[in-house]
This record gives sequence, C-alpha cells and structure tokens, in this order.
Amino acid sequence: ERSSKSVQARINSDEGLYEHLRKLRMEIANEQKVPAYIVFNNATLADMAAKKPLDMHEFLCVSGVGEQKAKAYGARFIKAIGEYIHAT
Repeated sequence: ERSSKSVQARINSDEGLYEHLRKLRMEIANEQKVPAYIVFNNATLADMAAKKPLDMHEFLCVSGVGEQKAKAYGARFIKAIGEYIHAT
C-alpha cells in the first residue's frame, strides 16, 4: 500500500523538479548532519514535485508535510520550486 502510493506520486510528479528537490534535500541534510529521509522522504518529494506548491498554504497540503517541517524547510523548498518553474 505504502510503496504503491510512492510509485503513484512518482508517476504524477515532474521528474526534473523531483531531482532538483532531491539535491536541495541533500544540501539541507548535510548542513544539519542528518540522513536525507529525516528532511523529507521520497514520496513527499514526489508529491511536492507533482503539486508544485508556491506558498505555505499549498506546501502544507503536500503529503508528509506538517507544521514543524513546513516551518523548518518550507521557505527553501517553495523558493526552489518557484525558481525551477520560472527556469523551465
């Protein structure tokens, strides 16, 4: 069940944006000296790449994003998504 959700999210996501978000996640994980999945798991990144949230309200609608993670990482991920969209 859980992996099929992840697969479905990947199918619906923007592959280029997904990779862009993976790089940002790794950057943040390295800064904080934590494993990448602690920042966000792959299914959350895939949902983010599919939904392309551009504000905090939309960001909170992404599967796997709660108040704490939105506060901690939202601004950086929203900025990265906006930059990606404008660059493509």
